[in-house]
Amino acid sequence: MAVRQAFPPPLCEPIVGARLVPSGTPAQAEPSALGTMPTPSWGKGVEMSRVIGGLFLAALLLAFLLSPPAAKANTFVFNDLSDTVTASGPGGSSVPCAAPLVPEQCQFDISPPVGTKEESAFGIIDISDPGGITVSDEVTSIFNISTGGITVAFQSDSSESPLGLCVATLTGGCQLTETGDVQMAGTLTWSGGAGCPPTCTTLRTDTIEFASDITDVPEPASWLLVLTGLPLLGRRRLRRPRWVS
Repeated sequence: MAVRQAFPPPLCEPIVGARLVPSGTPAQAEPSALGTMPTPSWGKGVEMSRVIGGLFLAALLLAFLLSPPAAKANTFVFNDLSDTVTASGPGGSSVPCAAPLVPEQCQFDISPPVGTKEESAFGIIDISDPGGITVSDEVTSIFNISTGGITVAFQSDSSESPLGLCVATLTGGCQLTETGDVQMAGTLTWSGGAGCPPTCTTLRTDTIEFASDITDVPEPASWLLVLTGLPLLGRRRLRRPRWVS
């Protein structure tokens, strides 16, 4: 009788129409007989929302980059608390004064910010003493053609350079009365932008302030007026007509 040798069963059974994959090879998805499944309608909506959200964020970023910078503000203070006038800038930093043209004067130039196309100044501000008769101080702002900035100056009344009476000023009177505290004289405005002019955006606004001390001693200009007026009063008294009864 013949003996048949038994063999172990194969590792995988052959399947008709199937492809054998060797052991250790990553499995790959077979193409479906039904073809590619269509994307559900809710999936298309989510993808469209993402696209719209991305475009919106890009538009906001572009608007932020193209928008003009926020307006800044600097403050400059003239200090007339002694015979020498000094000035301070942003953060209390010291501002050097140019060589004074007259005693008790301080002036310096303020540079415009980048992109400035228009600038405005306050002109002349006359400050009276507490009595309101004589000019105690004067603050001016004029355009500096050579630098493109604005030159601001502070001058205090002195015997060498009296400022005179309030009624005799170029502005027709004193706009402020000194109080001894820090007071605002005016502002400087710098404007620019792509459409400037006529549509301008404020780039920076600078505030000019001053602090002038007050004493009981009249200003030199007041003494000058008194000394000038006394002879006139005496002459008028001598010429006063006498009434005969």
